[in-house]
Amino acid sequence: DLKKYFDAERHFTKARKGQVDLGLVDLRLAQIKFFLKEYDKVESNLQNVPDSERYLFDKLILKGNLNFTRKQYGKALEAYDEALEYVPSRLAEEKVLNRKAWTLYQMKDYSRAAEIYRTLSADSQKNNEYLLKAASSAFSAQNYSTSAELYKEFLTGFPQSENLTEARIGLANSYYNNGDFVNAALYYRELINPDVDSEIMQNSLNGLRWSCEQEESIEYFGIVNDILLQYEDVEFSTILLKDKIKYLNSKGLWSEILQAFNQFDNSIRDKISADYIQIYRARALAKLNRLQEAEKVFEQIKPEYLDADVYEAWANLKLEKKDEPGAIEMLRNASLKSRDYDIWLLLLELEQKNRHQMFLNDYNKFLEFAGLQEQEEAKVIWVKWKFADSQFDGLDQVISNLAGSKYVTTKANAQLLKGRLLYEKGDFEAAIPDLLRVRYLYPEIGKVRIEAEYYACLSYIKANRINEAEQLYDLIKAELTAEMKSEIDAQLKGDE
Repeated sequence: DLKKYFDAERHFTKARKGQVDLGLVDLRLAQIKFFLKEYDKVESNLQNVPDSERYLFDKLILKGNLNFTRKQYGKALEAYDEALEYVPSRLAEEKVLNRKAWTLYQMKDYSRAAEIYRTLSADSQKNNEYLLKAASSAFSAQNYSTSAELYKEFLTGFPQSENLTEARIGLANSYYNNGDFVNAALYYRELINPDVDSEIMQNSLNGLRWSCEQEESIEYFGIVNDILLQYEDVEFSTILLKDKIKYLNSKGLWSEILQAFNQFDNSIRDKISADYIQIYRARALAKLNRLQEAEKVFEQIKPEYLDADVYEAWANLKLEKKDEPGAIEMLRNASLKSRDYDIWLLLLELEQKNRHQMFLNDYNKFLEFAGLQEQEEAKVIWVKWKFADSQFDGLDQVISNLAGSKYVTTKANAQLLKGRLLYEKGDFEAAIPDLLRVRYLYPEIGKVRIEAEYYACLSYIKANRINEAEQLYDLIKAELTAEMKSEIDAQLKGDE
C-alpha cells in the first residue's frame, strides 16, 4: 500500500525536527525512497547516515540494492561484500549472500553464483529454492555435469515441490548439452503428457526430436507412437501429431506425412482443415506429384495462416505445374510479408523472364534492404532485363563492376553476362570463347555454367558452326532444362 509509505515518509521527515536518532531517521527515509523508486533521493539520504556499526549493515545493503537497480553490478558487489563484515545474524548473512549470488548471475559469473547458491542450499531453510538456483547457475555457466547432478539432487530431495517441472526440463537440457542424448530423451519424454504446460511440452518435444536426431539408438517415431497410444486426450494427440508431421517433413518422408494426417481424430480433422499444419500436407502432395490435390489444400488454408513461408511453398507448387505467372503472384504476396532474400531474388528472376510490369518497381524496392552480395545478384537479373529490351548502353561498365566483386558467384555471372552481351549484339564468334570460359573458370557454379554453355551452343548455331554446336549439345543436353533443349532443337532445324 503506497499510502503507508507516504505516511511513513511524512512522519519521519517531521521527526527530523525533533530530538531523535537522525542516522536512523535518514536510513528509514532512504529505505522508503528506495521502495518508491525515488533513487536520487535515496543517495541523498544515505549520505546523511553515519558509518557507525549501528547503521552500517543496513546502509551497505541499501547501497548495494541501489547500485544493482542502476545495473552497476560491480559497485553492488562491493557493497554486499562489505556488508558481510557487519552481519548481525545468520538470517541477515543469508540475505546478503542471496543478493550477492544474484548480482554475480547478472554479471554472467555463473560459476561463482552457483557456488554461493550451493552453500546456501546446505544451510538454509529455503534449501530447495537455493538448490534450484545453484543448478540453474551451473547450467548458465555451461557446467552441465554439475547442473545435472544438482537437478537430480533436487528431484530426489524434493519430490513434492511445485518446481519439479522446472527441474526436470533443466535436467533434460543439462544431459542434452552434455552430449548424453539417451538420458536427455528419457527426461524430455517424462514432460510430454497432457498435464504439462503447453509451452514446456512443446520445448520437450523439440528436445526429444533433437536428441533422437543425435542418437541413432533412440527411435523418435516409436516414442511418439507409444505416447499417442497411452493417452486419449484429443487436443494432446493433435499437438503430438503436428510435431510428428514437422519431423517427417524435415526428413522428406512425404508418404508418411499423409499417413500421419490420417491419424488425426475425426473430431479434429475439420478443425485443422484450414490450419497452418496443412502446408506440410500440401508440400507432401506436391512432392508426390499430386499437384491438383496440393493446390486444393493451399486454397483451403485460412488467410491468417498465409505467411511468407506458405506463399513461397505455394509458389514452388505453381512452378511444378509450369505456372510461372501464378508463381509470381504467390511470390509477390510473400514479398509483402518478408524480406527473405531468396524469395525476392526468385521473384525478380521470374518477373524478368516473364517481362512482368512490376519488375523495375520490385527491383528498386529490393535494393533498399538487400545485402551487398544480394544486390549484385539482383543487378545480374537487371542486366538480363536490359538485354531483353536491347538496351545495351552502359552495360559494359556495369558488367565490369560485377567482375570486380569479391563474391565468386557474382564473378561467374559477370563472365556469363560478358559473353551474353556479345551474343545479344549479334557478335556470335566473339561471344563463344567468353561463354565457354565460364566452364573452365567456374565449373562449380552449376546454374551459371549451364546457362553459359546453352548460349555458347546457340552462338555456334548462329555462327553457322553446326558441327561444333551439335558436339557441345551432346555434352550438355542432360543438364539443360526442357525449355533450353526445345530452343536449341528448333535452332538446329532452322526454325526461328
